[in-house]
Amino acid sequence: MQLHGPVMTKRPAREFSCRGTLLALFRWRLVSLGLIAVGVVYLVNGVVQTLFALLALDGSESLGYAASVHSSPERLVVWLLWGAFWSVSAGSLCLYARGCMANRTHVSRRRGLGALFTALVVITVNWLRALVSGTGSMLWIELLFVLPVISYAVVFATIGEETQMAVEPREIRGEHTLGKRQ
Repeated sequence: MQLHGPVMTKRPAREFSCRGTLLALFRWRLVSLGLIAVGVVYLVNGVVQTLFALLALDGSESLGYAASVHSSPERLVVWLLWGAFWSVSAGSLCLYARGCMANRTHVSRRRGLGALFTALVVITVNWLRALVSGTGSMLWIELLFVLPVISYAVVFATIGEETQMAVEPREIRGEHTLGKRQ
């Protein structure tokens, strides 16, 4: 109860909404940091695979497991260069999606969602290909860390407008309350 002059008014009760609570779990900072981390890891992976391909071209015997899986050094170089290409593509798509979603407009968020879906398809197809062929040595990293981060970002981009509306006060959203009854 509040006193406003001689009249006592009752504050309206806040409604508890399970949906609002679930929407509050999706935060931009988590999405942003996750996409930056995944993007940088994939870009670094692409550079490392390119360096390994150069080592394989020189005939280096220090490549170990990767060299034992492939029958010839040429096949190993091609495999490493394709891996580098797809890693750089996935990393670039993650960073592009983060940049698009940072604008917080409907169109840019949808553009970021498209880039995230493309990155998710690239990563999943490469993961499945490595799983089936037996050439992946640390597939659990993508399964436990990368795919949940990108899936979280996809859900954030999908319900992002609702999250922004649920979390931000009216004045920030552009709805002015001056002179309006509440």
